[in-house]
Amino acid sequence: MRRHVWLLALFVTVGMGCSSAPFDPSQDPREDSAYSRPEYQSTHAPWGSVFVRSVTDRRPSFELGKENYLNDSWYAESLFTHPVPLTLKRLIERELATSGVMTLAEDEGSAKYLIDLVIVHFTAHADRDLIGLIPVIPTVAVNGLIDVKLRMTDQDGRPFLDVRYQDTEEAMAATVSGIEATGSQVLLKALSRVMARVVKDIDQAVPRFWKELGMPVQ
Repeated sequence: MRRHVWLLALFVTVGMGCSSAPFDPSQDPREDSAYSRPEYQSTHAPWGSVFVRSVTDRRPSFELGKENYLNDSWYAESLFTHPVPLTLKRLIERELATSGVMTLAEDEGSAKYLIDLVIVHFTAHADRDLIGLIPVIPTVAVNGLIDVKLRMTDQDGRPFLDVRYQDTEEAMAATVSGIEATGSQVLLKALSRVMARVVKDIDQAVPRFWKELGMPVQ
């Protein structure tokens, strides 16, 4: 009995010492990152300047990070160099600029278009129950979930885009090590798909808005 307790304590201790290095997909040029830049490129001059005005974080508190070696664990903030709201703001602005869809405004007042985000869910989840700590079953499922609302308006408040982006990703990780690194991978893969949709949707939203009014792009 003592030996079993000692082994369990050893596996928990080893698991506590394993983590992944925080990452900033909006700046870090990490070649082995699971994040893929959007391939979409505009075929026109930028529609104007853009600025992410606000990011409202409505995630339940446990989604920010809660580690329980005998039950459910969630990972989010520890996976990134900066808080998730700031990471998303910088990432959206950069991808819109590098794709040629928009230029980046220095501040809210100088932007032609404004984006407001609401983070409903953004986390990686792993069910680390007691069985998962036993070496006989060496892997555990890690699930990534992204649920973000995006609204884009101009300075007059006219709505150009109001969309909710949802995506999931799942992968298997080693039980005692690698769960946090796998959590980072599943979130970055889901984030890649979300950002690809965001860039394309915003590019198409501007001409569509004016077309519905029977007017050229202003």
